[in-house]
Amino acid sequence: LVGLLTPTEGEAHVLGENVEDNIDYIRQRVALLPQEAGIYERLTARENLVYYGGLYGIPEEKLNKRADRLLDIVGLRDREDHQVKGFSGGMKRKVLVARALIIEPEVIFLDEPTTGVDTIGARVVRNLLKKLSSEENRTIILTTHDLNEVSELCDRVGILNEGLLAAIGRPGELEDKFRAANLEEVFTGLVTGEGIYEE
Repeated sequence: LVGLLTPTEGEAHVLGENVEDNIDYIRQRVALLPQEAGIYERLTARENLVYYGGLYGIPEEKLNKRADRLLDIVGLRDREDHQVKGFSGGMKRKVLVARALIIEPEVIFLDEPTTGVDTIGARVVRNLLKKLSSEENRTIILTTHDLNEVSELCDRVGILNEGLLAAIGRPGELEDKFRAANLEEVFTGLVTGEGIYEE
């Protein structure tokens, strides 16, 4: 969906554009935060944001204003001039989320955003994602194996099984549709074929 892999079949659209036909347009409007995202540990939190934004040609004055705002949003303004290497996992993840937002993307793709983050750090990241969705009006596409996180964060859920979309809908709708107590039961039933009774 962000042009890292060539589709083997079918087609996909992001922001109304076919990813094969107009990937440059899409890349200017989306951000990707992979599970194993690189961060420049010798740079400060602010320097990480400014460097990344500079790669997109954002003018310096505008970039600094965005960095100020994002550092406030993620709660790192008081640590903006500290090297990232001394940050906790949750703080690093917050820098990475802010870095993804520096280009003001319309869509943010997040892969396992709380993996490897301690319990408190994971809560901070989840609260930030809620804030981005509600206050910043960003579309967030989240991939995760943490179905409690899915229940807490997601308006719509797509369950993939062997590369195919097995089900899509609101969490409660899927639970009702498959007569399941929670999303874990929906997921397990769809993947294993056991205990799923579609209404």
